[in-house]
Amino acid sequence: MVHKKIIITSFVAVQLILVFFYIYTQSVIIQLTYSFQDADSTFQELQKRKKDLTHELLQAQEAQKLKTHATQELQMKKARLSDIKELPASYEQHL
Repeated sequence: MVHKKIIITSFVAVQLILVFFYIYTQSVIIQLTYSFQDADSTFQELQKRKKDLTHELLQAQEAQKLKTHATQELQMKKARLSDIKELPASYEQHL
């Protein structure tokens, strides 16, 4: 009879341990899922920022190419304040 009680107690104890282990593993999986989602959203934000910065860099390079083309190939110079003349009064009326 004592032997039977030990087996039943051991069986119940193992079952309880398995239930608690299952609950623990599920909570770890949930925590890792939230961590993964957080890391993924951060990654998406960084990808968007990289795309924006790449776009800005390409625009800056394009502007530099235009400036080089204008100054070297077209022999254009920067406009100086002395080059700007007043507009006639009749022109202002058309605006």
